Amino acid sequence: AVADVVDGGEDFAVGFGQRDAPPGHDALGDGEEGRQRHIFEARRGKTKAEVAKAAGFTPQAYQRFETPIITPTTKAEIGAHDEDISKEEIIARGIMSREDYEKLEDITLKLFLRGEEIAARHNLMLVDTKYEFGFLNGELCLMDEIHTPDSSRYFYADTYQELFDKGLPQKQLSKEFVREWLMENGFCGKDGQKVPEMDAARVNAISDRYVELYEKITGKEFVKEPYDNIYERIECNVKNMLARLEF
Repeated sequence: AVADVVDGGEDFAVGFGQRDAPPGHDALGDGEEGRQRHIFEARRGKTKAEVAKAAGFTPQAYQRFETPIITPTTKAEIGAHDEDISKEEIIARGIMSREDYEKLEDITLKLFLRGEEIAARHNLMLVDTKYEFGFLNGELCLMDEIHTPDSSRYFYADTYQELFDKGLPQKQLSKEFVREWLMENGFCGKDGQKVPEMDAARVNAISDRYVELYEKITGKEFVKEPYDNIYERIECNVKNMLARLEF
């Protein structure tokens, strides 16, 4: 569960479970004090189990929380790391009013519960995600994608309990396998590290995983378009969307 505070707005994310995977964007909260944290193990040097223990949780890997947990971070300047922050710190520093923050919290949880409901129809469990919000002309707006592999992880519902009881990794749909491949090839997002080059087979495997998730969530077949004039198509689609927006 993550929440990034943007200039004039917020990113929120929610998670239901603990995992034993390397750095990611899910997080654990830490109790009544509101010391909810966005965890990046590679950056902070802490495991989620350590954070959970300090928060009064004793989760096993992949264990589901009774209720989703929200953890905020501030949005850093370009090139800087986001800052872990709590709800009370956000309010005390005047980043948001208590009323606005609690409104975002409420919306975030409703979005997550709605995502869980939709996923359940297709034998999936929405594990964790991130939502981005901002203010446009003083009105709260939801931004960017939601519930895609860019911000979310899904487990297969029909195998969840059996794998959990056996202490085995969950079968999942997300981009976590991309992160794992990057780290296996020496890239953890640290300064000075070079992103390893992916061959065509790896790129196609990633594409196929995204297609699988699309088909699972929507119940529709994904029909791949030809790659001809791809940049022109992207430009055209962006312009068409911008023309529909009112600023």
